[in-house]
Amino acid sequence: MAGSSRPELTYRIHVEAGREAREDETVAVGLTNPDEIIRIRRLPVLTERYITRIMTLAQGAVLFEFNQTGKHALEVATSTEIGKTLVVLLNGRLIYAAEIDMPLRSGRILIPGEIAPEEVQYIQKYIEKRQKL
Repeated sequence: MAGSSRPELTYRIHVEAGREAREDETVAVGLTNPDEIIRIRRLPVLTERYITRIMTLAQGAVLFEFNQTGKHALEVATSTEIGKTLVVLLNGRLIYAAEIDMPLRSGRILIPGEIAPEEVQYIQKYIEKRQKL
């Protein structure tokens, strides 16, 4: 939107674009393991506004929990896009990418160890601040 300020935190979940997607509707993202470039839909499935909780688990994995709207959006995207790649970006940085092999119905996503403790704390503060509004 014109005149709006940039969010202090960006968390985006995107899905790999199909062959039918127009180039102006997609953006290229470089993946590792294996090294490849895929095109994801420019519009995200989920954003930071749907996060209700973040928790660090054993071995550094981070669990994101979403509100009902986010839970539904994640379930629909993962139910209809089996075989495509789910991509998670934090402040524009790729933190997770995996092939969708089953619907995610819990309203949660587990990111295995790509988020620094300071980033987790920052996201927790962001969630608390947003929930006070």
